[in-house]
Amino acid sequence: MFKYKSITVAALVVFSVLAVSVAPVAAQSEADSCTVDLEGMQMAVDTYNGNLDQLPGPLRGQLAGERVNVVITSSDGDYEYSAVTNGDARVTSFSEDLVENPTLRVETSESTVCEILDSQNPAAAALDAYRNDDITVEGVGVTKSVTLRVAKTLFDVGSALGLF
Repeated sequence: MFKYKSITVAALVVFSVLAVSVAPVAAQSEADSCTVDLEGMQMAVDTYNGNLDQLPGPLRGQLAGERVNVVITSSDGDYEYSAVTNGDARVTSFSEDLVENPTLRVETSESTVCEILDSQNPAAAALDAYRNDDITVEGVGVTKSVTLRVAKTLFDVGSALGLF
């Protein structure tokens, strides 16, 4: 169970970052600055859906039936997106608007997204950002909140022990 809770948190982070906020970015200058745009976000969702079969069944189950609001802060203001998954964890709806009654909230910064994208290992970079609280994933409602807090605690303990 410990392993599945940790994997669930990792999957939520990877889902949140890869499916919603890790997307191709447009370079603004040669100084490696980037910005997240809607077209790139939609491409990330398409990529996630196209690779859904690579997620183990238990992880897909944890990502199924979620309404996720994502806020990405930047110097230009906040980007707000939402994604809705069906029973198979496929993103069926993606929008620039926040979804009503979300089950999950994800917050990060544009610089974090760019660091992950520039990384040689984006999944590991996303987990590091999660460990360092550069990406926050919060459940909405008591049950979801408690489940995610317990999973985060188990993830932190596992990380401290060198398990991930």
